Amino acid sequence: MSRRRRRERTWRRLALLALAVSLALPAGTARAGSATLPARTTIEADIVGAWNPNGLLAVVGASRRWTLEGDPGSPLSPYLQAGLSLGSSPAYARGSAYAEWMPHAALQLRAQYTLYRYYGGDSVALLSFPSGDSLFGDEEVSDLEGEAEAAWGQRLLLNPVLRVKFGPLLLRNSTDVAWFRFGGRGPYFLEWEYDTLLKDGDWLVADSAQVLGKLWQGSGDAALYGGPFFEIVHAGAAGITQERAGLMMSWTGPGQLGVLRRPRTFLQAGAHLRDPNREGELFVVGGVGFTFRGP
Repeated sequence: MSRRRRRERTWRRLALLALAVSLALPAGTARAGSATLPARTTIEADIVGAWNPNGLLAVVGASRRWTLEGDPGSPLSPYLQAGLSLGSSPAYARGSAYAEWMPHAALQLRAQYTLYRYYGGDSVALLSFPSGDSLFGDEEVSDLEGEAEAAWGQRLLLNPVLRVKFGPLLLRNSTDVAWFRFGGRGPYFLEWEYDTLLKDGDWLVADSAQVLGKLWQGSGDAALYGGPFFEIVHAGAAGITQERAGLMMSWTGPGQLGVLRRPRTFLQAGAHLRDPNREGELFVVGGVGFTFRGP
């Protein structure tokens, strides 16, 4: 199959997903049997930045949530949710469509499709490497300046999240099981979000475990959480395993600033424990976000 036909098929698939979600978004209520499910629409935006490896991503998204039982305003009530998002980084633009189900406060399950457009040109977009043993740190990326390709990419993602509360502590574990397609030369490509090497048609597993305590409680849902975390990423074909650990804080604020609601921010800082390029080095990740419409 030609690259052009593959690209057309990709666009058709994304269009069908977008249509399915867009049909759901305008609806005020949904029915399961004879029960009316309360529904609400949320529009929000986030910016995330990172150092070592360096990264920047801005995302805006819209979602529609149907509460299955309990209080529609409670984040612990079981729900179904569908959403769309658009994002951009220095390397690529991306569009995503997802469906999410939380049958219980302890379990959240998301299935997501993402289409990437790597910018190419003078950007640090889609970079190719000769083998899974290649180094892909800052110096190696800098040496490949001008070789970035303008191409398409795809990701299928399954993300289960488990949450358990023990007294004042919240234990949270999030797992990404992802499958990727790339349209460039290869045979290995630098995947920017996970900072690893993947082949076309490759997969990876990423897991993040957190132990969080409530450090501050404000009015309503306003709160500050903090505690240690541990992350591990394994890339399939290259066999690369990366580990890092550190401390994180997550804050949700009260009130509203103009059209901006529910301000939020998070910060992670720690060390790369196992990494072919950065082992023993420090890193920082942080982000801010707001809700424009929604609870």
